[in-house]
Amino acid sequence: MAGLLQALGLAVASFALFGVVHVVVWQFPFRGRGVVWIAALSVAAYVLVSAVGWMRGLVPLDHAFVSGPVFLLLAVLYMHLYVGVDRSVSLRILGEVLRSPNAALSREALLRAYAPGDMFRHRVELLVRKAWLRQETDGRLTCAPTGRRAARLTMALHRLYGMPVSG
Repeated sequence: MAGLLQALGLAVASFALFGVVHVVVWQFPFRGRGVVWIAALSVAAYVLVSAVGWMRGLVPLDHAFVSGPVFLLLAVLYMHLYVGVDRSVSLRILGEVLRSPNAALSREALLRAYAPGDMFRHRVELLVRKAWLRQETDGRLTCAPTGRRAARLTMALHRLYGMPVSG
């Protein structure tokens, strides 16, 4: 049981180090910043924490079959969060509505902010249908409570990662 807890602890410590380093490094603008860099940082964090564990007497073969997959699961979930924050059109739409004056925006004004095409129109309609956006009686769109929470979380993560608005 102690070996299992050590392996899980190593995976969590590696993930925590990776998360902190990622947030700190992302505060500095540089070219090529993206998923490849995140993957490299995650591998470096796991190797570094494993090396420290090895120096403290933790045999790699005793933990690698547990700590490796657990760490990879955490890293993949984290990358999904990052890519969702970076690329999600729906989250960007929610953020646009929430940041607008009085947290309300007409459908036409919202669609003007994007390139013409059915993709954005369809996405707005989907957000209304799924109750993330509300169509007010005067035609303006406002964020429903769920949409407001998602938009605030996304904007906070954008600030944390030092990312421009995207999607």
